[in-house]
Amino acid sequence: MQKKLASEIIRQSLLRSQLNNSDMYEWQDLISYLNNSYQALYGQMHTKGDMYHVRDYILEGSPEWAELPEDFFQLAGVYYMGPNGIQVPLLRSPNIGSADDGYRLENNKIIFTNINFTGPLTVKYVPRPQTITFPFTPTNLGSIKPDSASYLEADDYVITRTGNSLNIKFIQDESESNIEINNLIDFCYSNRQLWVLTGPGPNFNITRYTPDGITNLGNHNIGIQTGNMIYNTGAGVGYRRDSDVYVIDINGITQLFQNTKTVWQYAGGILREHYDDSIIWTDPFGGDNDYTDIFVREGREITSIIVADPFIYVNYDDRLIQAFNIFEPFEFNTFLKQGKLSYGQVFAVDTNDTTGRGVLYWDDRLNRLYRCSFVPDTEMNFPNNIYFSYLETIIAADLKINQGGDTTNLQIVADQYWNQLQLMLSQDTYKAQRINNVRGTLGARRN
Repeated sequence: MQKKLASEIIRQSLLRSQLNNSDMYEWQDLISYLNNSYQALYGQMHTKGDMYHVRDYILEGSPEWAELPEDFFQLAGVYYMGPNGIQVPLLRSPNIGSADDGYRLENNKIIFTNINFTGPLTVKYVPRPQTITFPFTPTNLGSIKPDSASYLEADDYVITRTGNSLNIKFIQDESESNIEINNLIDFCYSNRQLWVLTGPGPNFNITRYTPDGITNLGNHNIGIQTGNMIYNTGAGVGYRRDSDVYVIDINGITQLFQNTKTVWQYAGGILREHYDDSIIWTDPFGGDNDYTDIFVREGREITSIIVADPFIYVNYDDRLIQAFNIFEPFEFNTFLKQGKLSYGQVFAVDTNDTTGRGVLYWDDRLNRLYRCSFVPDTEMNFPNNIYFSYLETIIAADLKINQGGDTTNLQIVADQYWNQLQLMLSQDTYKAQRINNVRGTLGARRN
């Protein structure tokens, strides 16, 4: 298989388009062009030549019907086991009526009619095309490593803390300002609200700053030992006392979570990290789900978890960073092209579907603070490179059409790539003639 990163496909598409103002396109626009073209081509490829993404599953017994898989896109075939242990294709019934034997598709089900053998049946299908993503080039925010940091992608600025000083960096115009706060212990920024925790203890003061003004939530005799504030996006903010977490909402009402390191709103429920290293997600129906095995690495400790639904970023004590999307791991690697793993620390995450950026992260290798993308760089694969050249060309044509440009040359090149692609689709070079229009086999028909 030939492999290519999605970011490289977009880069080549922009080069082919020869646009003078390609910067006008937002990240979400480029993602849309990429996925629309890829999905259309994906469907075409599975009606010609070999099939490259086939999956299968087994149906036992003699079912009358079965649900299609959630990722179903196209059916590749249904097979039963013949007398010699060879898979035999089952014929397809007409869409209307039930006089013929075999199968047919109705909505999200596969219906079987008059089959006279006991399973198993093997169903082969093409899954839905994946959603392609690519990251933007990280933005270098300097070489000063903060004690803590927060980030608001929508307003395009970063807040970092060093000692009693808060530094606000406006990324768009590269300006910045500093705020000195006496006895500053920690802060966080969430949902256009700046929460500041000040001492000295044991009476700690929590203040909320919003565009509408300042709200002092009063002194709290909480005896904080760790001094860390914890995001609870949109609902308030949390802080740790001893082995418990207290979450204060915007009205000053406190909720207690015992034996807990961190608390996050996540996927409609609550995600909690406990001191026994377990990680529990309470779903919207109140059920507790243990996801400890997904996050734990043998011999390593989790130093912090940063959540921006649906993404979870985990910092480990060996400085490795791992990322998860709805509990599925993916490669968080801002320098994937160089083949380097991401070692450092994620400080804050604020995802933005328009810009594609959202992660504030310190890179140990380069000793720099970066603002980077929250999505991975999808690695695409196909048996030949003509496939990628054609994809890049049709994306380039779409980009140029959107700006009213002349796409005549791009269409000529795209047609040439398409013709070459048709000649190279099959990996099976067996030359004997075959009959491909027979509906099925009589072997499945009732005697």
